[in-house]
Amino acid sequence: MVEKVITLENVSLLDFLGVENKNIDEVASAFPQSKIVSRGNEILIQGSNTDLLKINDIINSLVAHYHKY
Repeated sequence: MVEKVITLENVSLLDFLGVENKNIDEVASAFPQSKIVSRGNEILIQGSNTDLLKINDIINSLVAHYHKY
């Protein structure tokens, strides 16, 4: 199991994570073997290399979408 921390900068956490972290929970539900935890402006991902890469790509895409719109 590997671990990665993504730091969110210039992002409204309420808008990005959703009420009660609903948005990030949707991503987590797609990867039941991995763990995604948000603390402050950081998102911690724990899981296999394959899942970690996919989750990282999804979160980066969501951040790019957030900044664009």
